[in-house]
Amino acid sequence: MPTKAMQWLQRGTKPVRKMKVYGIIFGWWAFNIAFATKYVYVFEFAGAMCYLLWVTIGTRVRRIENLRKAGMEQIDAMEGTEFEDRMMVYFRDIGWVVTGTKRSGDYGADLVLKDPSGKRYVVQCKRYSDKVSLAAVQEAVAAVRFYKADAAMVITNNYLTENALQLAKANDVIVWQRDELAHHLANIQRKRWFLRLPRRMPTT
Repeated sequence: MPTKAMQWLQRGTKPVRKMKVYGIIFGWWAFNIAFATKYVYVFEFAGAMCYLLWVTIGTRVRRIENLRKAGMEQIDAMEGTEFEDRMMVYFRDIGWVVTGTKRSGDYGADLVLKDPSGKRYVVQCKRYSDKVSLAAVQEAVAAVRFYKADAAMVITNNYLTENALQLAKANDVIVWQRDELAHHLANIQRKRWFLRLPRRMPTT
């Protein structure tokens, strides 16, 4: 299952920031009211809880923003699960619905995506220091039927072996190797300066 921090991604950062502001306001109000009533300890406790909520939410928001800004250099230093979270942020940013899968026993898919047209994709995310073997492609192909998807993707910060590329081509698996991944991440960073985001699957 997705981590609790990643569940916040399903809602985006705007609601999180709103709750953060509400927590600050309520905390300030609680501490001030405490001195004017006999329920001092109750309000102090409520204020402390709001402060802890503010700190927790703030930490999650900062983590999401750091993932959003991460380029290839940062991705190369990530753990595999962090790379999955980075791609989750990317696809959310281009307007797709993203669902994480189990960290283990995921039946061949790290992410399940749905584009605005309703088409579903299963994704294998591979943060490797070596080339990706055909096993990753095989897992992605197998996951299509299990998750009732329309297509499969393999995304890596490295490159696929020749055998893996041939298998991907034979099964119509969309492949983002290092160069394609860097291109898409840079592209979304540029487009973030505008109010337009891509809605179709980039394949080149």
